[in-house]
Amino acid sequence: AYEQFCYSNTDMICITTEELGQDILRTYKKVDKRMMKITPNGVDTNLFYPLNIPKKNQIIYAGNIGHAQDLEDVILAMKKINEQFDLKLLIVGDGDIKGYLEKITVENGLTDFVEFPGLLPRKDIPKMISESLIGVAPLRKLKTLEYAVPTKAYEYMACGIPFVGCGEGEIRKLAEVSGGGIIAENNPDAIADAILYLLRNPEKRVIMGKK
Repeated sequence: AYEQFCYSNTDMICITTEELGQDILRTYKKVDKRMMKITPNGVDTNLFYPLNIPKKNQIIYAGNIGHAQDLEDVILAMKKINEQFDLKLLIVGDGDIKGYLEKITVENGLTDFVEFPGLLPRKDIPKMISESLIGVAPLRKLKTLEYAVPTKAYEYMACGIPFVGCGEGEIRKLAEVSGGGIIAENNPDAIADAILYLLRNPEKRVIMGKK
């Protein structure tokens, strides 16, 4: 009721994604689409931009390590990936489920392939992204997350590397419209297959990175 009151008595509604606006229109009465203005999240391209440095055999996740991210499936995907490529996954950052993910990594014998560098200064992140082959932006496949675009996806794109994402809605739209990402189903096999496709096709990674 409080939210309905707010939406019904405002002159403009700023939304970060189109899907969020559609959800508001579906949920609340007396909201005029003309009141909405999309003001998307973005990325500081003075800090995040492609660096001409050698690549490492690594993929990266940099951001909040929380319940909205499907990082467990990405970790388990490393089993299949490392049957064909000697590759590391860096999970940079901190969050509620970091300890749980570290436990999953140990239990599945993946400590040689998955590293948790912890919280690092923001100024260090663009270099780590630029020297990575692929970034991952795995959202859980939940209706409540269809409006979301992880900021990290923008950061990967700004640094000129392709991303593999999970989820529906806005993140799929970003990948398809830009051509800079691939969306995989939320399971280890599908995530591994998407990453393996890009690893086997370096020219595709370059094209997607430019996009």
